[in-house]
Amino acid sequence: MFHPNSNNALVIKTGGELSFEQRPSQIPKPRANEALVRVSHVAQNSIDIESFDNGDFGDGDVLGCDFMGTVEEIGDAVSKLGKGDIIAGVVLEGKIKGLGGYSKYTLADKELCFKLPPNIPPEEAVTVPLAVYTAYLGLFSPGCLNIDRKAGPETSILIWGSSSCVGRFAIQIVTIYRFRVIGTCSPSNFDLVRSLGASHVLDYCNMDMIPRIHKLAPELEYAFDTMGSSKTSSTVSEALTGVSRRLCTIRQSDAYQSNISSYASITEVCVWKAFLHDHWEGERRFSPSVSSHNSATELFSAVGSWLRDSIIRPNHP
Repeated sequence: MFHPNSNNALVIKTGGELSFEQRPSQIPKPRANEALVRVSHVAQNSIDIESFDNGDFGDGDVLGCDFMGTVEEIGDAVSKLGKGDIIAGVVLEGKIKGLGGYSKYTLADKELCFKLPPNIPPEEAVTVPLAVYTAYLGLFSPGCLNIDRKAGPETSILIWGSSSCVGRFAIQIVTIYRFRVIGTCSPSNFDLVRSLGASHVLDYCNMDMIPRIHKLAPELEYAFDTMGSSKTSSTVSEALTGVSRRLCTIRQSDAYQSNISSYASITEVCVWKAFLHDHWEGERRFSPSVSSHNSATELFSAVGSWLRDSIIRPNHP
């Protein structure tokens, strides 16, 4: 059995000005549903920067959600992975002291990772897990938009911020299910967003954008705000004209809801709920969700083949 006795991680250092430093730590044996992974690549996400700047975690915590690496040991309940497999996945940063993406070794949930397809470079594959996971939960999780995947091309979805990492995957995923996509981005990204599957692409800065959306989708039920701010969520809510008017955002706070249309229902996609552990960011608690975990399991069982078959394309770092 593989039993490393030390691990180097880039950890948060408190006491005075927040900073990072390298520290050694012991690596725990993976639990039944986990794999021990030697990390080769890690992606930096906006949540890493925000968590650090906001002081959401404490001394010794390790940031980094997206990782790629080689499986060194597996738990007793892990059957789809084996030693030597190269996988990419998402880790609950800050949950276990000394473990995260920014470390030599980390622990992977057996359901929240995928094997590296041979046609995808690792530096591209490592950018996939958190963004595609956020997009999928936002679209289909019962706690978010909860879109019926069998609804087909008669169903329109507004993806606000279509050229963002989450927005790109959201477009590609809904295209798999043959939905009609209205995307917003800057004109410089129009061709990119169209190439990913958007039926219509609009400049989010145009003053007449909301009336144009109303004309394109007179009974718009679903909108996904992949930027997540008070301004964007407020604007997106005005585009909804259908009966249920569901809006999902990647960030939500009481301040963000102050200008939301009273006719719209707003939810937040929270990826941490899929880990089936309580998660804290400062004073904010995220309770686990079995439905989110099931949605994430469903996604990660498919995403490797989607990448292999070019059904979805990773971002280029």
